[in-house]
Amino acid sequence: ASAVWRIWGGSTDVITPVTLTAKPQAYIGVNDAQPLVTPVSVLYAQAEGSMIQELVYSTSKDGTNSGYQVNDLSVFAPDLFEGYTVTDMAYAHSPYKCAFFIRDDGVMLGLTYVKEQEVAAWHQHDTDGEFESVAVTTESAANRVYVAVKRTINGQTVRYIERLHIASSAAIEDCFFVDSGLTYDSTPVDTLRGFYHLEGETIKVLVDGGGHPDVVVTDGVINLDYEGSTIHGGLGYTQDLHLLPAALQGEAFGHGRPKNVNRAFVRVVRSWGFFAGPDADNLIEAPWRTDEDYGTPAALQSGIVDLTLLPDWSDDATILFRQVEPLPMRIASIGLEIEVGG
Repeated sequence: ASAVWRIWGGSTDVITPVTLTAKPQAYIGVNDAQPLVTPVSVLYAQAEGSMIQELVYSTSKDGTNSGYQVNDLSVFAPDLFEGYTVTDMAYAHSPYKCAFFIRDDGVMLGLTYVKEQEVAAWHQHDTDGEFESVAVTTESAANRVYVAVKRTINGQTVRYIERLHIASSAAIEDCFFVDSGLTYDSTPVDTLRGFYHLEGETIKVLVDGGGHPDVVVTDGVINLDYEGSTIHGGLGYTQDLHLLPAALQGEAFGHGRPKNVNRAFVRVVRSWGFFAGPDADNLIEAPWRTDEDYGTPAALQSGIVDLTLLPDWSDDATILFRQVEPLPMRIASIGLEIEVGG
């Protein structure tokens, strides 16, 4: 609880009751959550405050000094940890290098972690319920993330074991972006059974890659407005990407100057649509449909989306990107055209 220790066999390198040597490496202790072993480090939640620490073996540039050191990874997003406790964690290295952390309030945090590239970026997972635990297994040459979720369904408290889908779909009809969902893939139908686990819930539905009005589960059944052969249904969620306040070179970083974002140039990868604007009340939809046949869904796109935004003069010039449909929003880079006032 008060330090990180290294135990080894002293000069013989063999641990025995006689040769055992133990020395503290850092005086930042560990809480009860099992630490994570990654290919190059160990991640753990510290005893006080549950900040996430990285334990790595480091060698000085001249090679004269080496040893273990502890780095605070939660410093990049301290607001995600202040006042909370991390109760469980797991690490998946394939296909995406990402660690997952369960907070005591039922929120799951994700850490994109690529140590060799010095990448450490935090994100947050919310669901209609509370995450209670997380684990990673290897299936079909990939790591699969399982979670235990507590939900209130039809007035009853239930717990489900659910698996996170790997978001790598190349075809829009295969996109699966719902929670606690099911998939039907067979002959065309307009009625589906089997949704008893979401009884009474209003769920999102994707029919052959196209949007569909939300439906209510009644007696485990959902009724669709039209037939489909590939159907995904489950609890919906909103995907949000909120940029930090703009910092401008040559303008004293833009602090204290009113600014307006005129346009956004967004590079997307196999994505379908999004809304963007200065805040949730001033969003516009990005144009997406190109030359698809009438009555068919717009295809997934990769490339640059040029979007003119609603005006909003402020000190921060932040932009919110939002996806409300059960479809992917994969943003690779963002360029902004910003006007600075006097």
